[in-house]
Amino acid sequence: MRTTCKDLERELLAMIRPAIVARIALGLPVGWPMSRPQACVSVLAAAKQIRTLRGGFAIFGAEAAIQRVFDISGFSRIIPMVASEAEALQAIGR
Repeated sequence: MRTTCKDLERELLAMIRPAIVARIALGLPVGWPMSRPQACVSVLAAAKQIRTLRGGFAIFGAEAAIQRVFDISGFSRIIPMVASEAEALQAIGR
């Protein structure tokens, strides 16, 4: 099954509930098309909503090209990007 940017956004936003402090560590498999603007916007929308609720959101395992896109766009100042799942869990307070 192929996941689209809208699918990703819908799934991330469905995990966010005001009554629960949301903490999401998103792993990016090799080849995930995060360099597409729609994907970045989907992830940024979820991250902003989680921050509003004082939750935590981090990305781990991103390829260097994806890291560059997030750095250039300024998204990496909003969303922590780390190498491993353990680092992502630490970044979100788990």
